[in-house]
Amino acid sequence: MSPSESIKWFPVSMIIATLTLFPLYHTISATSHPLPPPLHPSSTRPSTTPNPPAYNDTSPAAAAALAGLATLQEYYNATSGLYATTGWWNSANCLTVLADAALLSPATAALAAPIFANTFARAPHARAKTAARSPADDGAPPCPPAQEPLRPQQPLPHPPSFLNAFYDDEAWWALAFLRAHAATGHAPYLDLAASLFADIARGGPTPCGGGGGGGGGGIWWDKPHRYIAAIANSLFLSLAAQLATRMPAPQQAAYRAAARAQWAWIQASGLLNARRLVNDGLDARRCANNGGPVWTYNQGVLVGALVALAAAEEDEAEEAEDDARRGAEYLAAAVGIADAAMAALADAEGILRERCEPACGADGAQFKGVFVRNLRALWEVVPEERFAVFLERNAERVWRGRGEGARLGLVWGCWDGEGDAGTQSSGVDALVGGWAVEVGRRGGVRG
Repeated sequence: MSPSESIKWFPVSMIIATLTLFPLYHTISATSHPLPPPLHPSSTRPSTTPNPPAYNDTSPAAAAALAGLATLQEYYNATSGLYATTGWWNSANCLTVLADAALLSPATAALAAPIFANTFARAPHARAKTAARSPADDGAPPCPPAQEPLRPQQPLPHPPSFLNAFYDDEAWWALAFLRAHAATGHAPYLDLAASLFADIARGGPTPCGGGGGGGGGGIWWDKPHRYIAAIANSLFLSLAAQLATRMPAPQQAAYRAAARAQWAWIQASGLLNARRLVNDGLDARRCANNGGPVWTYNQGVLVGALVALAAAEEDEAEEAEDDARRGAEYLAAAVGIADAAMAALADAEGILRERCEPACGADGAQFKGVFVRNLRALWEVVPEERFAVFLERNAERVWRGRGEGARLGLVWGCWDGEGDAGTQSSGVDALVGGWAVEVGRRGGVRG
């Protein structure tokens, strides 16, 4: 499909309706409302972000995101509460992008609420919590194929538990339900996130302190203490910072202190290399950067965590001047990491690429969506034009390269006939980012 070709939409009400009709396949073909054309990255026009949000379900970018989301929901298995064809932690990310869309669209929020509730009740019973896993493979067996529509379910006999042997898994689910809580206000989701945080906090300290020495800090990746992973530590920071603004006021200070301590440890640990990029983890014997791969999601989660920590500082009433200074420092660090990642991990056209493409497995398929989701969070508080352009271009490329029925693949910009819930949800993350930018531009300067 050439850039000049246009997009033909189903009525948005029909697209939204497909969110709950999992066996229903829809088609999107070509014609009249393309996504906004890409802008030159050297543009100096300021981008804007909506505040308060005034999202429009009928915009072209919204329709693209909702079409991709409707296809994602074809993978949803109402019996297990998980997404078929991908892993345990990936399903948490699928739920997160559904919550993100729900926060942009009241109509989607109404349809998403029973999905959140169903997953909350059923997912913990769908897989063993201590399945074997290694640092090289943190996938999980796929769920059974999605075949039945969501319908009211009888209460299950045991309370749900998302605990398992891997702290990053627990954090992905905690963050997913924090987003579901933001979309619904349902208190048990916030309680779940807090309970998962308490378990994750018991995963530290590691033997590694600041400067490669002793003292200890951070958390392990898993309960057998086999690895110190960047992703687990950045997720822990993000979760602590977000709880510092979500929990009742008397509890916020403890979460804020935990987040500050975690960021201080990350800074001193060596996880960030000289290029301001996050490697995969630490060598626990030397307490030093292990030189592992620079994955997109490791950059994104840390960017989002710093945005959340800056917001937590804004919520602190005392020592306002110091808190403002710290918040500015956190955002400056987030901008530095985001800029480094966009420079190092995107191609010459500014399209995000994963080093494992075109064969990334279930885990790598998820990574780019995590990055753009968190870059969008940064853009919403630091509305720099280069971030808006990056989000727009990647959304456009994802949509241009879709397959029949709004199917989204691993490599953004082309469809090789292979996709799953991981590639789909990752692509939808990009489309939701493009939707948010389109709204921001409509509210501000748009050439």
